[in-house]
Amino acid sequence: MILEEKDLSSIITGAVRTWEENGEIHFSRFTEQQTELYAQKNGGELLKKTFATASMTLDFITDADKLSFDWFMREASSRRFYHFDFFVDGVMTDHFDAEKKTACARGHAEFSIPEGKHHITLYLPNLMMTTLYNVELHGATMLEPVKKARKFYFVGDSITQGYDAIYPSMSYVNRVARVMNAEVLNQAIGSEIFDEHILDADLPYAPELVVIAYGTNDFIKCESHEQFIGNAEAFFLRAREVFPEAQIAYISPIWRGETEKDNSPVGEFFTLAKELGALAEACGLFHIDGQKLVPHLSSFYSDLTLHPNDMGFSFYAENFVRAICEF
Repeated sequence: MILEEKDLSSIITGAVRTWEENGEIHFSRFTEQQTELYAQKNGGELLKKTFATASMTLDFITDADKLSFDWFMREASSRRFYHFDFFVDGVMTDHFDAEKKTACARGHAEFSIPEGKHHITLYLPNLMMTTLYNVELHGATMLEPVKKARKFYFVGDSITQGYDAIYPSMSYVNRVARVMNAEVLNQAIGSEIFDEHILDADLPYAPELVVIAYGTNDFIKCESHEQFIGNAEAFFLRAREVFPEAQIAYISPIWRGETEKDNSPVGEFFTLAKELGALAEACGLFHIDGQKLVPHLSSFYSDLTLHPNDMGFSFYAENFVRAICEF
């Protein structure tokens, strides 16, 4: 069974748009309006990151004996590693290392499937733009999408986008989605700060839970404490307007090493994290204390100070689920 754009659009999760161009299937986490905003914002500085396939999966039921496809990777972050994770009935059975450490690359991948009908989940790379073509389910007589119990929407910075999970399925967003049987749309962007304008009232996605996770970049990029707090408050209030029926949670910044080396005019990092949490609560959001999510040890971070590794993300997801269940 050859899968065309209409087939892939029925089984892709984490994308609001799919289209075919030059024989390749493209997926986007962002609406055209949001993409245009990023094209204009700060001279298009963050535009390429909108093309990353963060938290996207092909999720379906099939009786095929193999999935195969050709892939094309393009740079869509400050990282150049890209991998696929393959799950059969909720169990990871393959991890495809496509890493070439180049800005773009092409390749081919194949994944074996046991005999019979199975639930298949393919995780796409979080930090690269991934397009697929020549997608085939060998020996398949059926293809069914999988309906999840919940719909979650994440916005945030590089940590929420997935920096630096080597296994894409191991980012905290993807772990949470798997544990809570939730479909997710992840619009996090590395280096991003609170910016109310990125919230699209016409987003074709109606989440029951919205998770906001900014603050660590604001600490570096904001020029004053007034700007720091003002941006956050505007975002919290705008989120309430755009998603009036959803529950909204805010994750304050997680542990950050060597903050004494970061000279910021807005204040001291850990004090500001508490201030953001209090502000979120004052705006009617549920606050999750980021300082309680990931161990305060450099070995749990890929860069020893900021971005969790796969081990760090395991704590992040576990503690997030525990906190959100109290919501």
